[in-house]
Amino acid sequence: MHRRKDPMHRRSKKTPLLATVIILSLWAISIGMIASGVVGDLKTLHLPA
Repeated sequence: MHRRKDPMHRRSKKTPLLATVIILSLWAISIGMIASGVVGDLKTLHLPA
């Protein structure tokens, strides 16, 4: 059982960097989508109906 966990521990050294990069990218994309949506809503509100 312990031998099976060894490769996971070896790979765990590289995973934090990939996890942070993926999280930051998704976070930036989500903020970009929200920002674009808010800007679109503001433009539609300012336009005369």
